[in-house]
Amino acid sequence: MNIEIQKIIDVGHIDRFPKAIIEFLNSEKLYNPEINVINPNPQDYSPEYIFPRDFFLASFSSENIPYENELKECLEQAKYQFSAVAGIDENDMTRIMMTPVDAKTLAMRATCHFTEEEMDMSKNDRRKLESKRKKKAFSIISQVADDIYSSIQ
Repeated sequence: MNIEIQKIIDVGHIDRFPKAIIEFLNSEKLYNPEINVINPNPQDYSPEYIFPRDFFLASFSSENIPYENELKECLEQAKYQFSAVAGIDENDMTRIMMTPVDAKTLAMRATCHFTEEEMDMSKNDRRKLESKRKKKAFSIISQVADDIYSSIQ
């Protein structure tokens, strides 16, 4: 079962996307943040893989944060197609994704998953767990979105 929560960030202009992404990668509120910049013209197809081998132009994480200019060039080449993802805690059952909506807006959403054991819980217990995860996810999304918004001003 998935639970989706969404928050929109108006960054004002596409030129601010690199700063927003770098802030996402630097966030201490997230676990293992990473960004994948999508190749608009993949060429390296192989029957043993679902996606072409060159599906991504670049991937960055908190371990290899790019310089703003490097990221901007990469995003321009990709026509600003990217997805940034991170966990909100070590168990990684709730993931945050940040993607572009249009040339000035980013969307952040959280998807919460249940383990097989949690799926076997009573409906009432699962609702309580769902509520707890929703509250935590919304709190973290709000904090990260506020940090991103502050960093681009």
